Amino acid sequence: MILIREVILIMKPTRLFVAIIFIFIIATSVFSVTAQQDDALFDVALNATDEICAETGRNQACYGHILVDARPQQGVTSLTFDQAGDIADVARISSLRLSGFDPDTGAWGVALMRLQANLPTARMENITLLAFGDVELENAVEPVETVPVTIQASQRVNVRTGPASVNGVLGTLAPGATVEALGQSENAEWIKIIMPDSGQPGWVSASLVASEFDLDTLDVIAAQEPLFGPMQAFFFSSGENDHSLTEIPPNGILIQTPEGVGEVNLLINEVNIQLGSTVFFEADDELTVTTLEGHADVTVDGFTETAFAGTYVTVPLGDDFTPAGRPNPPQPFDEEYVNRLPHDHLDRAVEVSPALTQEEITVLTNDAAGDDTGTDGSGDDADNGGGDGNGGSGRPDCPGNSCEAPGRSNGNGGGNGNSNGNSNGGGNGKGNGNSNG
Repeated sequence: MILIREVILIMKPTRLFVAIIFIFIIATSVFSVTAQQDDALFDVALNATDEICAETGRNQACYGHILVDARPQQGVTSLTFDQAGDIADVARISSLRLSGFDPDTGAWGVALMRLQANLPTARMENITLLAFGDVELENAVEPVETVPVTIQASQRVNVRTGPASVNGVLGTLAPGATVEALGQSENAEWIKIIMPDSGQPGWVSASLVASEFDLDTLDVIAAQEPLFGPMQAFFFSSGENDHSLTEIPPNGILIQTPEGVGEVNLLINEVNIQLGSTVFFEADDELTVTTLEGHADVTVDGFTETAFAGTYVTVPLGDDFTPAGRPNPPQPFDEEYVNRLPHDHLDRAVEVSPALTQEEITVLTNDAAGDDTGTDGSGDDADNGGGDGNGGSGRPDCPGNSCEAPGRSNGNGGGNGNSNGNSNGGGNGKGNGNSNG
């Protein structure tokens, strides 16, 4: 630097100008080459993840690119998740720690998960979760032990939403059907089970099931205690993102739901997220929910804000990364920032929405507030019971996702209770033919 300074001082003005331009060109060229090398690293890491993680199954995680540090759940004696291509059940993982971008070592952590969450068991599609950069996830779902029980009745048995005959009916089970039991009610008169087709939890009368196991030893489960599938609830944090670093993808998590499955429920940092389509999550001093397509409902303490496609919603977080306040209203997202996300490495193609204007956000918010209504069907536990009702409203913003989702129908009668979604969602649901319970 001293030599360059001395040379510049003795140059004539014209030569000085030329020298400055020359130095600027060299510096710019070096920066350009470095940026291209960084871009190549990200592409290599993501393409490698696509290839080596292609066989990742339901409720499994795959080590995509260095560095990823995995810690096992308590009681898990062995967990092989040390190098790219390793695949493990997420129920066995307590936490994942991904490395932020390090240009010196070429490290940039990438991990892929495919989760069932509350999707029906009969469907083969999964939720895709792609984590990249400086990210840490902690599994908030404790492993649950189940025992098989068999329906013992002469006719179909009701599966109810709660441990009482006054609760609505989710569906029915045939005599002789075997299902997994999760626990029992406080009075031991009801058993909480998992519906085999939908994966939903429900309650059946204890008098209508039998098992080779002692059902009295089942854990007592509160009536409203939620049931989460593997990694359906988690805590996470991400490193600070600099919007000016256009070459580096932001640290965070992309989550995508399959097409046509309706909404998926997640609990992220104790914030209730109901989403359909493709959403990006960041978490530092606030949880940021950015919707590329579809929508995401963000709820804290009963207060909900919707991140429409083209917007983001934030929730202030405390030092423990749990909510410190209500969700903030949606705001237009930064298109250049969103376009840096590796959404083309998800399971299905994404048509990223342009950023909405504040006027468009206001219209959508008002529409959602006015249209999100519906009535439930009614009926009884006898044949030919009634079950007519209107499904909940549809969404004006579900490209690539869930506009064909079923309407709601809580008809408990044994006949054909029908419901029609009365808006843009326009799906159809049916009541349940019921008998015992």
